[in-house]
Amino acid sequence: MSDIRPPLPSAPGMPAPVAAHAQPATSGCVPAKGLTRVKFGIQTVDHNDTKLSTKFETPAHMGMVATNYELTGGLKGQAMGAYVRLVLESGAVMDGQLVFSGTIDGRTGSVVFRVSGDCLSSISMSLKIIPESATGDLRGIHGEGWYSSDNPSNGRAEGELEIEYF
Repeated sequence: MSDIRPPLPSAPGMPAPVAAHAQPATSGCVPAKGLTRVKFGIQTVDHNDTKLSTKFETPAHMGMVATNYELTGGLKGQAMGAYVRLVLESGAVMDGQLVFSGTIDGRTGSVVFRVSGDCLSSISMSLKIIPESATGDLRGIHGEGWYSSDNPSNGRAEGELEIEYF
């Protein structure tokens, strides 16, 4: 699980294929071990963006972003993100953490994700689970994924997470 993969293509009317090593989630079925791929949606509920000032001469602008989310699909629950954003003439990058509480593929608990990526006119972020942060039924979870949006001003994004339990 060293790379972040975009969604797998599928033919119209056919289910989306999954990588040979990952199995699609089955509703109501919680795998004991093995890889599972889950899709999810994100809706921004609240967003606070604070610009930071520096004494240094630089074309970069830094800011802090705090966001509350509602997640649906394979990740169902609520999340709060705290990020540092760096804006340059060529684009913007954001790094931080996302604390999630809810259900992932039928297991309930909370977990923290490391999040990083690009965010200006579109959003393309990678997620990585911090295994030591997991609680409840999510203990032993490992994984990574992504979420993206071509229109971040509407507050919505879609993503995919590939997870494994140990």
